[in-house]
Amino acid sequence: MIWLTGGNVYDVAQGKFEQKAIGIRDGRIEALTAGPTPATGDRVIDMSGSWLLPGLIDCHVHLTLNPDVTGTAAFGARSRERIRQDTADAAARTLEGGITTVRDCGGWDYLEMEVRDEVRAGTLPGPRMFLSGRLISIETPGAADYWGMYDFAQTAEELKAAAERQMAKGADFIKIMVTGMFLAPETERAEDCYYSNDELSALVHHSHDHGRHVACHAHAIEGIRLAIAAGVDSLEHGTYADRGALAAMAKAGIVLVPTCTVMSAMIENPTIRAKMPDYLIARYENARTLHREAMIAACAEGVPLVMGTDAGAPGNHHGANAQECVRMVRDVGMTPAEAIRAATLGGAALLGQADSLGSLEPGKFADIVAARSNPLDDIAALQRLHFVMKDGAIVRHDA
Repeated sequence: MIWLTGGNVYDVAQGKFEQKAIGIRDGRIEALTAGPTPATGDRVIDMSGSWLLPGLIDCHVHLTLNPDVTGTAAFGARSRERIRQDTADAAARTLEGGITTVRDCGGWDYLEMEVRDEVRAGTLPGPRMFLSGRLISIETPGAADYWGMYDFAQTAEELKAAAERQMAKGADFIKIMVTGMFLAPETERAEDCYYSNDELSALVHHSHDHGRHVACHAHAIEGIRLAIAAGVDSLEHGTYADRGALAAMAKAGIVLVPTCTVMSAMIENPTIRAKMPDYLIARYENARTLHREAMIAACAEGVPLVMGTDAGAPGNHHGANAQECVRMVRDVGMTPAEAIRAATLGGAALLGQADSLGSLEPGKFADIVAARSNPLDDIAALQRLHFVMKDGAIVRHDA
């Protein structure tokens, strides 16, 4: 048995720290006590002066994408071997950054499935991975550059068949593109809406019948309204959401994954920005104020928000995921406790894993991170972690 002693342990439900000892056996938390009761042979690790929290959960990443690559065509120009290595490297960096669980919202030709298998087998380091496989979309002119990420479908029957292809490859959930993207050729616009209510509803019901939740990429308000009416489980981005749509999301319990980081990371990185075409810079500059206002309104309407970075987009680095929590506090106005809950129990609930993940409680997986200062006082403490444990195994323990 392993004991972590002397640290301040975070209670996500209560939103406060209390000095406790954590006893860990066989990858799970077995005891949470005011004082340790180690037996002969137990390993005791002194965590005095540390602030211990559940491992963070990022509900929107793209492990197969390299954030140093700019331009849409460049993503697909890499060899399969290079993409697979990039994915393995991204998984390792993500885990070292304290993200012990990820929801990958679009991989590349199922290479992420191979990496997940090796992580599960213990031959590669990485977070617990929930994968969508290829994202489902209509075939747009820009989609050819992302061939390894897409499964094209238009009609209701085609959408259901595409979902079944992802499930056959091992997808844990389904990702659907209801609107266009910002990071796309000029011919594709985020304001474009791709599907009808009947088509989207058919996909959602079919996925739910097979025990998979549905993540819906939507920027345009028309797409957001369609997603709500169809009963998707999560809305990704939500840039042009209005108060009416957000109130409907709150009433339906649809989770919003804001991806605040992607709206700013690439244009705030001077190296990446210098390589970006002017139209992409203009898109993100014009959209990020609207996005921020929509996220503030979402909080006011009571929409459940969870952490999601869109890591893998240009300048949005794997392993730096905790910056999303900082942006949720700084830009959206969430309290540190709210941001932490969004990055722990909120994500666990979306994944259907609240019984095993998201808080430090007996019976749950021993996914634990530690900072040297209190993140309730300064949320940026989550960017300065010195200890990471996943499944009871120490991944990182800085001197």
